[in-house]
Amino acid sequence: WRKGQKAHGPVLRNFNIYTNRKQRAMALMITLAAKLEEDNIIVFDEFAVEDIKTKNVFSLLTQHGLHKFRCLIVDDNVTSEFEKSVANLPLHTVMEQKKTNVYDLMKRDKLVITAKALEDIQRRVMAQYLHRGKMKAYLRNIEPYLVASQEIADSRNAAASTEA
Repeated sequence: WRKGQKAHGPVLRNFNIYTNRKQRAMALMITLAAKLEEDNIIVFDEFAVEDIKTKNVFSLLTQHGLHKFRCLIVDDNVTSEFEKSVANLPLHTVMEQKKTNVYDLMKRDKLVITAKALEDIQRRVMAQYLHRGKMKAYLRNIEPYLVASQEIADSRNAAASTEA
């Protein structure tokens, strides 16, 4: 045979890095705590834009002194109008709370978030961190976290019962 095959040809390999669920949750908790300690979290009731105008969003950010910082704007339900309004601002990024991650939080200077989105992120991270899987070594000294999550659930139930 002339020019046979290569002895050790190219092999398809997967170089993706997998991080455990609880480690991702812990990293997100630590990042949010660091942002809070540095006063880099700004909480709004809601983001409402009447028109698809970048000028409206920029004036809102200017009123709060956020136009000079790289901001990650997180909302529970991002409307397409608001996303289009922020698209032309080079320093600001819009994201749904389901998609928040440590990399995007660390990359931006300020976190601008709605109150409901912050509660949902806290609830999601605590559910991931307190997940009772096969390994229970993580769950040794977490009674304070369990009490805190129970208080959040109780307060939500109380708020729901007062509305009904």
